[in-house]
Amino acid sequence: MFKLGELLQALHAQHVRMVVVGGVAATIHGSAHLTRDLDVLAEFSPENMGNLLKAIGPHRPRFAMGAHASFPQDAGALVGYRNIYIQTDLCRLDVLGDAPPLPAYVVLAPRSVHVKAFGVPLQVDLPG
Repeated sequence: MFKLGELLQALHAQHVRMVVVGGVAATIHGSAHLTRDLDVLAEFSPENMGNLLKAIGPHRPRFAMGAHASFPQDAGALVGYRNIYIQTDLCRLDVLGDAPPLPAYVVLAPRSVHVKAFGVPLQVDLPG
């Protein structure tokens, strides 16, 4: 299932601080590239990870990489990850905190562009 708009709306409604990167960012900028997941560079603070959990909680989050552990429900546990690969009932969500060659969220966010896509205001990485 690929309900990207619904996932973006849920993330926006919970004020998840993130910048859209990867295939969805390329598509927003006009690429014909097709993608089946959402890649975001996010702030890995306890508050933001709590917002993430609120956004994805109703959509059965689970590890996408086949981990047998249950998905953490504690924001503090998520802060310790570098990247989190999540499968939800809406679509796959890759939450990146450390994704070279991308800089950290605090560096990328101020230089990202603000657009509206899927009815949601987003911060999106610039192409190139």
